[in-house]
Amino acid sequence: MMPAMLSRRIAFLGGNGHCAVRLTAARRYLPAEVVLLDIPYPGFEGRPRATDFEKFLNAVGAHLRESASDRIYAMGIGGLLALCLQGWAEELVRGLAAPGAV
Repeated sequence: MMPAMLSRRIAFLGGNGHCAVRLTAARRYLPAEVVLLDIPYPGFEGRPRATDFEKFLNAVGAHLRESASDRIYAMGIGGLLALCLQGWAEELVRGLAAPGAV
């Protein structure tokens, strides 16, 4: 049984060097009840680029909404994106955990 404080759906806004392969390795160490959600960035890992920063944030925000996560874990550039989203659409980044220098 999971501790009551553990989030079940965690959205991940990655930093520099973020890639789906790293999250695949991390998932092996999580309890089965925890879902680690990779939030894709436009223009990375073969995805089409956004034409401007607002469209980039719209795409990331849409994925966060769809993820219905309990918590958002952000690091590196993902932390900066989370802060931008917080100022732009505060409801998107409830439950934000951004370790390290952001």
